[in-house]
Amino acid sequence: MHKMISVRTPSLLSSSSNLDHIVSFLSVKSVLNLSLVEKSISKSIKDLLKRFTDRHTSFNTSISTASPTECLAIMEDLDLYIRFFGPTSPRWAPLSTQLPAGFTLGGFGANCNEIAYSIGYLSDNPANRQALVAAGVHIPFSALLGDPQATRVAKEAAAVVLSTLSLDPANRPILVAAGVHAPLSALLSDQLATARAKERAAGALSTLSLDPANRPILVAAGVHAPLSALLGDPQATPLAKECAAAALCNLSRNAANGQALVAAGVHTPLCILLSDPQATPLAKQWAAGALSTLSLDPANRPILVAAGVHAPLSALLGDPQATPLAKE
Repeated sequence: MHKMISVRTPSLLSSSSNLDHIVSFLSVKSVLNLSLVEKSISKSIKDLLKRFTDRHTSFNTSISTASPTECLAIMEDLDLYIRFFGPTSPRWAPLSTQLPAGFTLGGFGANCNEIAYSIGYLSDNPANRQALVAAGVHIPFSALLGDPQATRVAKEAAAVVLSTLSLDPANRPILVAAGVHAPLSALLSDQLATARAKERAAGALSTLSLDPANRPILVAAGVHAPLSALLGDPQATPLAKECAAAALCNLSRNAANGQALVAAGVHTPLCILLSDPQATPLAKQWAAGALSTLSLDPANRPILVAAGVHAPLSALLGDPQATPLAKE
């Protein structure tokens, strides 16, 4: 999931290339005799574990008192540790961590990529997600999305983290209350953002909109505008469009949002998506669901018919690739 950068480690653990060789080598060690080379590899891994355990017995203590340089070193060790032992290691489930007061990623420059990857590893473990949000990691990551000095890679990593943290239902109202939807929405319109960053940003907004209480807040913040625009973006991936359609469908489920969404014209790109040969069956299912829900409001019906939404909806009924739920 995460890209590795060169880190300060001894001997065989000195580069990501060596790490890949070690992982490959160890995966077949059961059919090899224990050679001197393998003993050296095993010792290097044991040294890594010992150094990590010695230095960071309490991640909470070390990260909350670390200087920027020390913080980076901790994150580098963490990348290596989790690469070998996995994000579900008992040491991290659940995670107890508190970032330093006023902690930001901007001061780390290019090194903030390393920190973003490390937190991303930890967020892969569902048991860590609430603890990470309680520790406030979403605040510097949200700020990173709007940092003009941040690299495209760093912003992509931040979008991945926020998207993963939003998978926990308990985190969704906290994330929206903190305003993470604003920079996520802005990322959708960022011409320099990577395709994967936009996918994860749309995915995060889709997940955040699963909470009914979040929907009026998200519509009031105007997230439907860049989501609608993404549906018509020729550079957007099918997955990004699928996530955007899902988000719009979720937002439409709040009756109070229906007229505002139609007034904003979200039905037009939703209709176009139904006829898009590149759109996924799930994307079309979400689009049809959104149009169905929007049509529940009597005030919306003449507007939708005048816009011709019935034509692509009718065509969808004869589409052999359409899902049964989409036709329903």
